[in-house]
Amino acid sequence: MAMKTRRLRLRELLGSREEGFALREIEDIFEIDRSTLLADLRHLQMSLRHAEERLFMVPARCDACGFIFASEEPKAPSKCPSCKRRGILDPVFKVASA
Repeated sequence: MAMKTRRLRLRELLGSREEGFALREIEDIFEIDRSTLLADLRHLQMSLRHAEERLFMVPARCDACGFIFASEEPKAPSKCPSCKRRGILDPVFKVASA
Protein backbone atom coordinates (compact mmCIF):
# COMPACT_ATOMS: atom_id res chain seq x y z
CA MET A 1 0.00 0.00 0.00
CA ALA A 2 1.37 3.40 -1.00
CA MET A 3 2.13 5.96 1.68
CA LYS A 4 -0.02 9.09 1.63
CA THR A 5 1.65 12.33 0.63
CA ARG A 6 2.13 15.07 3.21
CA ARG A 7 -0.40 17.26 1.39
CA LEU A 8 -3.02 14.51 1.41
CA ARG A 9 -2.42 13.93 5.12
CA LEU A 10 -2.70 17.70 5.64
CA ARG A 11 -6.06 17.74 3.86
CA GLU A 12 -7.31 14.88 6.02
CA LEU A 13 -6.05 16.50 9.22
CA LEU A 14 -7.71 19.84 8.46
CA GLY A 15 -11.01 18.10 7.79
CA SER A 16 -10.91 16.13 11.03
CA ARG A 17 -11.72 18.82 13.60
CA GLU A 18 -14.59 21.30 13.55
CA GLU A 19 -12.61 24.16 15.11
CA GLY A 20 -9.64 23.67 12.77
CA PHE A 21 -5.95 23.82 13.61
CA ALA A 22 -3.70 26.77 14.38
CA LEU A 23 -0.65 27.13 12.16
CA ARG A 24 1.72 26.27 15.03
CA GLU A 25 -0.26 23.09 15.81
CA ILE A 26 0.09 21.92 12.22
CA GLU A 27 3.82 22.70 12.24
CA ASP A 28 4.22 20.55 15.35
CA ILE A 29 2.13 17.67 14.01
CA PHE A 30 3.98 17.47 10.69
CA GLU A 31 7.35 18.60 12.05
CA ILE A 32 7.97 20.92 9.10
CA ASP A 33 9.06 24.52 8.87
CA ARG A 34 6.56 27.34 8.46
CA SER A 35 7.49 28.25 4.87
CA THR A 36 6.98 24.65 3.68
CA LEU A 37 3.68 24.44 5.51
CA LEU A 38 2.43 27.73 4.04
CA ALA A 39 3.37 26.52 0.54
CA ASP A 40 1.42 23.30 1.20
CA LEU A 41 -1.59 25.27 2.43
CA ARG A 42 -1.54 27.51 -0.67
CA HIS A 43 -1.34 24.42 -2.88
CA LEU A 44 -4.20 22.80 -0.97
CA GLN A 45 -6.27 25.97 -1.34
CA MET A 46 -5.77 25.93 -5.11
CA SER A 47 -6.41 22.21 -5.53
CA LEU A 48 -9.67 22.40 -3.55
CA ARG A 49 -11.10 24.96 -5.99
CA HIS A 50 -12.13 22.02 -8.16
CA ALA A 51 -13.56 19.95 -5.30
CA GLU A 52 -16.63 20.11 -3.10
CA GLU A 53 -14.49 21.22 -0.16
CA ARG A 54 -12.74 24.49 0.62
CA LEU A 55 -9.85 25.58 2.80
CA PHE A 56 -11.23 28.01 5.37
CA MET A 57 -8.98 30.33 7.31
CA VAL A 58 -9.56 32.40 10.43
CA PRO A 59 -7.00 35.16 9.85
CA ALA A 60 -4.12 36.00 12.15
CA ARG A 61 -4.84 38.66 14.77
CA CYS A 62 -2.69 40.94 16.91
CA ASP A 63 -3.00 39.94 20.55
CA ALA A 64 -2.17 43.49 21.71
CA CYS A 65 -4.44 45.76 19.65
CA GLY A 66 -6.81 43.30 17.94
CA PHE A 67 -5.73 44.15 14.37
CA ILE A 68 -7.00 41.45 11.98
CA PHE A 69 -4.80 40.51 9.05
CA ALA A 70 -7.15 40.34 6.07
CA SER A 71 -5.83 37.91 3.50
CA GLU A 72 -7.34 35.34 1.20
CA GLU A 73 -4.01 33.52 1.01
CA PRO A 74 -2.45 31.49 3.84
CA LYS A 75 0.13 33.74 5.49
CA ALA A 76 1.78 34.06 8.90
CA PRO A 77 2.60 37.68 9.71
CA SER A 78 5.33 38.31 12.24
CA LYS A 79 4.57 41.89 13.30
CA CYS A 80 1.45 44.03 13.58
CA PRO A 81 1.37 46.94 11.10
CA SER A 82 -0.82 48.90 13.51
CA CYS A 83 0.97 48.73 16.87
CA LYS A 84 4.28 47.15 15.70
CA ARG A 85 4.14 44.41 18.34
CA ARG A 86 5.03 40.80 17.61
CA GLY A 87 2.32 39.08 19.67
CA ILE A 88 0.40 37.67 16.72
CA LEU A 89 -2.18 34.93 17.18
CA ASP A 90 -1.74 32.30 14.48
CA PRO A 91 -4.29 31.84 11.71
CA VAL A 92 -6.51 28.76 12.04
CA PHE A 93 -7.21 26.47 9.09
CA LYS A 94 -9.82 23.85 8.34
CA VAL A 95 -11.17 21.97 5.35
CA ALA A 96 -14.95 21.69 5.07
CA SER A 97 -17.71 21.39 2.50
CA ALA A 98 -18.21 24.52 0.46
